[in-house]
Amino acid sequence: MEVTNQEVDILEYHHVPSSLPLSGTSFETLRDTLEPYHHSLSRPAHQTDAPFHWSMDIAAANGLTIVQAQCSDEWSLTYEGDKENLGLLIPRTGRLEVTLDEQDVSAVPGQALLVPTPLMRYMRFCCDEGKHVLVSLNFAKSVIARVLPSLAVGAELHELHLEPLIDLSKGIGPTLNLLVRTLMTGMHGDRTLERSPKTMARLIDSALHLIFENVPHRSNDRATGRLPNITPRHVKIATDFMHANLHRQLTVAEIAKAAAVSVRALQAGFQRYRDTTPLRYLRAIRLEAVHAELSSPENRLSVGEVALKWGFGHFGRFSAQYRAIYGQYPSETVKQTWRALKEKDTDIHVGHDESVK
Repeated sequence: MEVTNQEVDILEYHHVPSSLPLSGTSFETLRDTLEPYHHSLSRPAHQTDAPFHWSMDIAAANGLTIVQAQCSDEWSLTYEGDKENLGLLIPRTGRLEVTLDEQDVSAVPGQALLVPTPLMRYMRFCCDEGKHVLVSLNFAKSVIARVLPSLAVGAELHELHLEPLIDLSKGIGPTLNLLVRTLMTGMHGDRTLERSPKTMARLIDSALHLIFENVPHRSNDRATGRLPNITPRHVKIATDFMHANLHRQLTVAEIAKAAAVSVRALQAGFQRYRDTTPLRYLRAIRLEAVHAELSSPENRLSVGEVALKWGFGHFGRFSAQYRAIYGQYPSETVKQTWRALKEKDTDIHVGHDESVK
């Protein structure tokens, strides 16, 4: 099958206008299809005469290209490019081996590989019982450029040195896998996302935020294994919004909307940079406000009135949460405050009497 440059570019990922299925019954047809976009493709010498079948289903929109590919025998490719694209490669059957700059890494089913294209040098597709199945998501430079500045990372994609291997069974893995399946269904299956470009853009941004905010990296000047500990802009906006609206019954959806991110991205950001959820953070700063007011000698409101003032509608639950943090019930804080004030007044009167004598 002859494929034009305008239709497909598997590694550099130009914008493909619609879903594009490709297939062949020889390695030569695969080479003819892909070699214009790679330095070279090859097979092991002892297998060059063996039967070879391959297929690819490609869809692209909004700066994301998804490729579902499979082949019947081992093959490899080499590549040198400078585009700031990011690949997320997920083997479903067989093993995938990649060389990123000078680092060799491999992935098996249940794992995913992050592959910045400027660092990619070599890729090998290994079969399991005569079959290799791969899902590849490739994020264009334009999408990366839209997301990275909001994280205040201050580095290009290839400078982050992202840890390439992701375990899909724990951490961000299950969430990332769910996002991948949603995007695949929306772009390959019923293609509903083509009719909802804003929804697609949010899903793409959510996947990238999830990756950049949680995947470790090796900094050029220190091997911390984490992204720079700089609070992302959307987390700061969310915390400022909470502080300004402590008295309101906020929902996580309202907070996410104020920060201009998805609920999932907001939750991931708070987990990464605040080690808690948005609503637990909100509850904590509300409790701080209540404690500060109950500890003030100028306060003339009852405990219930102060609780309502700062957004606590269920008094029993509020009282238990307050005690869990401060080790005493709100009423005990009030009594302690008044005792301290009374003792201070007594000391003042005693001092005054002694000075008169």
